[in-house]
Amino acid sequence: MSATCVGVVARRVEWSSLAAAVAQVNVAWLGATVLVQASAFGVAALRWRRLVERRVRLSWLQAFESLMIGNFTNLVVPTRLGDVMRGLLVAQRGNVPVGPVIAAIVLERVADLLMLVTIGFSLSMIVPVPPGVAVAIRALAAATFGAILCFVVFGERFARAARALLKVVAPALAEPVGRHVDTFVLELKTIGGVARGASVIALSATAWLLFGAAFVCSIVAFHLPVPWYAGLFVAVVVNLGGLVPSSPGAIGVYHYLAMLALSPWLRDPGTALGFAIVTHALGLAVVIACGGLSLIHQGLSFHALSAAKPPAIEPEHRLA
Repeated sequence: MSATCVGVVARRVEWSSLAAAVAQVNVAWLGATVLVQASAFGVAALRWRRLVERRVRLSWLQAFESLMIGNFTNLVVPTRLGDVMRGLLVAQRGNVPVGPVIAAIVLERVADLLMLVTIGFSLSMIVPVPPGVAVAIRALAAATFGAILCFVVFGERFARAARALLKVVAPALAEPVGRHVDTFVLELKTIGGVARGASVIALSATAWLLFGAAFVCSIVAFHLPVPWYAGLFVAVVVNLGGLVPSSPGAIGVYHYLAMLALSPWLRDPGTALGFAIVTHALGLAVVIACGGLSLIHQGLSFHALSAAKPPAIEPEHRLA
């Protein structure tokens, strides 16, 4: 997918236009982009600490470092293994089973998806966006809310059905895998609560509005003739694009989606690509700097992370 997007982008761009757009950029506003984006990660760390506090007590710095180490790992390792690394780090710190921590990560991702589709759906209803993008966002919003509703209603039935199926197709795996499924479903159902759920939603909304504000700063830096809410729309489209399989770092996919998100207002693909290249580079720089410094501060390496082993799943976590 990344190679395809790179090819499509390269054929559409006038490179002189790209160079001119980058040459006139306002560096001070790019600095503001970095600061706002780092602040968004700081809010995301508060949310992460809130999600795991029933199992592990983390300081804000510990939550931030584990979050950024996971994001850093996701840049260089495919299939989002950075999230698994984050779960292992926090589970080991609290000497707790990794299953509940992974459940918290899943809930975090669901909150992210919920915020993105909510913002994207709202924008698609009130501002001009590419028809294909609008349809995709609305369909994803419907699927997201439907999946959440199904889990709330049928979550325990899913766990029992998975155990029954395993007893038929792989009896030896029925109990060990069944315990994992039971624990996972129980944690997802009990990790919330009204107060915790409200705070997670509020922190999620704040984080994503800050990520959108970072794009607004970049729009100002590039002097783009687009409305302010275009920054929010770019944030939604490029992050929902993370669902598409691509190379680590989403090279190509990010750039194509950023250009697509700006296309209702910006007709010059060279300028749009310049914006995409710079914002992508800044985003990578924030994650690499924060993630790398977090690894150094904790005295960790990728070898140590790959050798990490989670505590065992507690066998008593079983659904009736």
